[in-house]
Amino acid sequence: MSSYLLALCVSDFEYVEGSTDKGTRFRIWSRKEALEETEFALYAGIKVLTFFENYYDMMAFPDFAAGAMENWGLVTYRERVLLFNEKLYTPLQKQYVATVVAHELVSVEF
Repeated sequence: MSSYLLALCVSDFEYVEGSTDKGTRFRIWSRKEALEETEFALYAGIKVLTFFENYYDMMAFPDFAAGAMENWGLVTYRERVLLFNEKLYTPLQKQYVATVVAHELVSVEF
């Protein structure tokens, strides 16, 4: 799923919540009357998220046409997008690296 898609919801839904072994919170929201029916999806969602928590590698290439690319298991970056040295770069460049990393990891997750 592309990270530029956005969904907003206003409701009186309730949620069930769990977490992965590493402590990542996972919630499923539904109507109160349907909460019982979300238990399996909660279990499955946590299992899937746990699997992906263990399978991300990031690689910096000296030259990479796309700048950065989300792929399942390996996220690739141009060096100027991933590498940061506090002695050489500005805080704005540090923020840029964090923003690109966040974008790529969110894109690959979905």
